[in-house]
Amino acid sequence: MVSSISGSLPGSILSPLSMPGSGSVGGISVVGGGNLFSTPMTFGRFVMRLVSSVIPPFSFASSNDLRRARGISGPGSVSTGDGAAGGGDPSQSPAPKRSRDRYGIHRELYQRHFRELSVHERVAAAISSSGDTLVALCFDPTIEVVRAVLSNSQSGLPHARLIATHHHTAAGLDLLTHNRSYATDTAVRSALLKNTVTPRYVFDRILQSSSLQQLFGICRGREATHMGKTFAREKFRKKFETSSPEERANFIIRNEGRCLQYLIGIHLGRPTFNILCTHNYTSEVLILNLLTYASP
Repeated sequence: MVSSISGSLPGSILSPLSMPGSGSVGGISVVGGGNLFSTPMTFGRFVMRLVSSVIPPFSFASSNDLRRARGISGPGSVSTGDGAAGGGDPSQSPAPKRSRDRYGIHRELYQRHFRELSVHERVAAAISSSGDTLVALCFDPTIEVVRAVLSNSQSGLPHARLIATHHHTAAGLDLLTHNRSYATDTAVRSALLKNTVTPRYVFDRILQSSSLQQLFGICRGREATHMGKTFAREKFRKKFETSSPEERANFIIRNEGRCLQYLIGIHLGRPTFNILCTHNYTSEVLILNLLTYASP
């Protein structure tokens, strides 16, 4: 596959490869005239040798890697004499404002009026209450009160999002996601991915209809728990394996091959390779990531 890509590589990368006659370059034998090499593996090693001084081999590349290797500062950074970026005295920059707890008053309301009540009394209040009282009861730690809140005709997505964030029993989160409108809500799903007690079967439910891009975002992001990321990677690999060759190739090209680090060991298949070989390559990051991918 690597040798087939050569016909579409940018001129800036191919220029060292095009040389007349036979001979050797850097210990790599060149056969005949033009860009032909003895084996596809030889071509891959040759290109990796060329870029090894820029990007360490067998590490997936990003735009920042290439920028740092070329000595280019990141976007928005300005070099100053004292080493500070962007200029100005950092000590004089305004301190970030504290984000206020939007539901602090409701948490206080629960602590003051409901915490000491019995579970039976709190359930009765959750069934009949509305407004701020119903929101306050979303902070209750028992599944009985959570069930009563969710069965209240006044409850909706705001209450579901609070429960997904602050409830800490697997049974309560399972009950919450039985409602499809809650399970497919982006904010509820985000809260459940951060919740440390979310069980695997709840992850399976909320990620069931996620796209490749959404699963990839969870794998790369920092918001999900370790267990959430692990399960998202499993779902991502399974969904990629069941996708069509066109979907696979287009997805790899769109994210410049960054997804390949999560797909090690998966056979891309000849149809996917054929699509990748006919692509007109202009991204160095994509080329490097394809060259370092270990497909079986």
